[in-house]
Amino acid sequence: MKSLSLFIIVLMFVGKAYGSSYSFEYDLLGRLIAINNVEHASEKSTYIYDGAGNVIYSGDIDNVAFSDPILLLSPLMNEEVQTDTVRLTWSKPSGVKFFDVYISDGNESTKYKSGLQESKLIIPSDYFSVTSGEKVKWKVVGYSSLENSIESLVYEFGFSDKDNDGLYDFQESGGCNSFDDFDSDNDGLSDGFEIENGFDPCLFDTDGDGISDGYEFTNLSDVLLADSWVDSNSNGKSNWYEYADHETSGLNVSIGDRVLELRDSESYALTGIHADSNSSMTLMYWVMHHGYDGEYQLSGSRDGGDHRFYVGRNGSKLIAGVGKNIGNSPQDTFNPSVIWNHVTVTYDKDSKSLHGYLNGINVLSKSNIDFKGNSARSLLIGAMNNSFGGAFYINGQVDDVQVWSRALSGSEVQGYMLTPPVAGEADLLAYYDFSRAKGRWVENVATGAFDALLSEDGLL
Repeated sequence: MKSLSLFIIVLMFVGKAYGSSYSFEYDLLGRLIAINNVEHASEKSTYIYDGAGNVIYSGDIDNVAFSDPILLLSPLMNEEVQTDTVRLTWSKPSGVKFFDVYISDGNESTKYKSGLQESKLIIPSDYFSVTSGEKVKWKVVGYSSLENSIESLVYEFGFSDKDNDGLYDFQESGGCNSFDDFDSDNDGLSDGFEIENGFDPCLFDTDGDGISDGYEFTNLSDVLLADSWVDSNSNGKSNWYEYADHETSGLNVSIGDRVLELRDSESYALTGIHADSNSSMTLMYWVMHHGYDGEYQLSGSRDGGDHRFYVGRNGSKLIAGVGKNIGNSPQDTFNPSVIWNHVTVTYDKDSKSLHGYLNGINVLSKSNIDFKGNSARSLLIGAMNNSFGGAFYINGQVDDVQVWSRALSGSEVQGYMLTPPVAGEADLLAYYDFSRAKGRWVENVATGAFDALLSEDGLL
């Protein structure tokens, strides 16, 4: 340290002698750093400051010869830290008055802390900017005076990543991630890779379009944008139906007389069908409500951008939504004594009209429907596909779900309500009777493809 010496003769009792000569040393900031007895060179008082300008030591310091080295005690060489703090500890040789700690998580060693009088230091683990597999170097320098020091060896330590997912264990504690699981959300991508690329390591499907992040990334569709209806590779098949083919390939078919079981669970079946203002559409299904707590119980979608297409129950009334428009039946329509009810919503793009049916009877009609564009969310069976996922779940059972690419007439609604369609009928997009499935994928009788995905096991 550069200093400025000033020689002053005083005739007063200062320090250890009366009438002695002293020199005073100051640093470039004007702070007193030493008082020297000119007549007795061994007598010297030193003042040491920390980075904030506080005096951390004052007293007599001799340039002693250190008898012991500074030993780094923890972390040891190549140790892997698991906790969210790093506890640095080292030995304190006789004669050392204070320490400086140097840390490097790159090529350059920098002084992290100076003027420490204790031989320990705790640093938050997230202070370090090392990536997976990199090491942190550290050393300690001890001083008996500013001119007399002793230096430790340089040690390296890292951070534990037990599951090798690119995230350190301390980064995975307390969240959805597990330091015992390489891929916490089972989407085919490691937790660390997802965070590095802006994906959500807690969500199997970050953008909510039903397709796993791993499949979307591998097949070059957008992991962060719902695009299940898009044909990303221009092969004539949407991303959703390609994903369904991929996921069901090689699976065995289970067969049975079944319904979609949604009682006392927030569950649903996800389709690849999107409402589009340029196409007329009908959605219809049978439902038996197990309980009703005042919440809407719907099937369909609403993506947050006024692209509604849903139908269901609002209290004892039928409710339906298309585009910006929502309608409720003017009177109570659900009869508590009726176990199974059939609900329908139709949208006619040419007449811009909405019709809602309960058990084949038209109980709701609206005209001048304002519907532009297409929904970013596909239709759910047993819930409404909202901008943030499923909502307004049906508590009950659902069966014989039909989706058409035209607005069925009242007589057609009554006919298909009692006599389901067969494969190949014109304008029939989907018919699900839940009798055949591959794993969690339900067969679309209209096409023979297994393209409706159950949100969890045990729903059939």
